[in-house]
Amino acid sequence: MSENHEPQNPQMSEIATIVNVFFDPAETFEDLRRKPRFLLGGIIIALLAGLWGFALYYKVGETGFRSALLEQIESSPRTASLTSEQKNAAVNMQVNLQFYLRFAVPVFVFVSFFIGGLFYFLGAKAFGGSAKYLHGVSVWVYSAIPPSIVGAVANFSRSRR
Repeated sequence: MSENHEPQNPQMSEIATIVNVFFDPAETFEDLRRKPRFLLGGIIIALLAGLWGFALYYKVGETGFRSALLEQIESSPRTASLTSEQKNAAVNMQVNLQFYLRFAVPVFVFVSFFIGGLFYFLGAKAFGGSAKYLHGVSVWVYSAIPPSIVGAVANFSRSRR
């Protein structure tokens, strides 16, 4: 950042920032120091996380999900004394909860960006840095892009088998 701590214009576009985090991370993070931004990167990560949840449910299906839950309930010593109706009610509740959680995952991912950015910001301040909170969020988001994209590609390609 410049001596007067005025924000400068970024030298990379949002898309170039996403691509360059793979090929030139030093320049990418230097550009994020000039002008913190995280919206497009955050949207990509949140969409990948949400798509993974939907893809997993699509692959396993409701029947597979129900049978896995029922198997877990029946193998647990804590739930061994439940009646069949109580076990089915617990499975139904979990299936309904999972339906809504698949839609909430992108929201949880965005909340994690702001919490993680806070940790980066506080860490920088603890070591005498001059970064602002949005710099921490930017670093958190853009450092998560490579493992998120590589992990999503690996999971989606593995799930096709």
